Amino acid sequence: MESVKIMSEREAPIRKIGDPGPALTFIFSMLAICFWGNAQGLYSGESILAIGIVQLACYVPYMICSVMYYLRGDTLNSAIFMIFSTLFGGVGGGINLAIGIGQLYGFSVPSEIIVIPFFCSGIAVVPMIVCIRKKASAVAFLCFSAVVVFLTLPLFATYGLLPADSTNTLVKYLYLFVAICGFYTMFNALLVAGGSKPLPEGRPFFK
Repeated sequence: MESVKIMSEREAPIRKIGDPGPALTFIFSMLAICFWGNAQGLYSGESILAIGIVQLACYVPYMICSVMYYLRGDTLNSAIFMIFSTLFGGVGGGINLAIGIGQLYGFSVPSEIIVIPFFCSGIAVVPMIVCIRKKASAVAFLCFSAVVVFLTLPLFATYGLLPADSTNTLVKYLYLFVAICGFYTMFNALLVAGGSKPLPEGRPFFK
């Protein structure tokens, strides 16, 4: 009986790890629309404190989904989303929480430090764009390209290399653009996962 049991376990089908991409895209897009709303002045009260709490709440699922890409053997996506989970969930959430508390108790968090990790993460996305340029849809390519821009530009505005007002306005609308593109690709990814036909995303720009 034992040998039969061992044989049945060996012959049992190996479970395939599902694609965490739609969930990761949702988290990122949801945070982007929150950032846009804050930059647009849509919220009342201590909005930056609330955004920090939302970011920290996303940190754990962001990390878990990133690790799932590692388990699938996808180093490129796993590394990029691990960077995003660290930045937007941990670093960004902690910083915004500190800023919100500082607004309540009268101390400030230096912006010169805040922009550095965001700039570094933007640079990290560049190799990904190079790698996916021939197979990524037009929507996905434009989305990740916009991510690079809105992550890197604040450093130049903070250190006086670009005009702050116009740069912040551009970054604000890039948040909105990335959120729309992200929700669109997430919607399509869920359609495909459920066996339905996706909406068009455009052909790759490069051959």
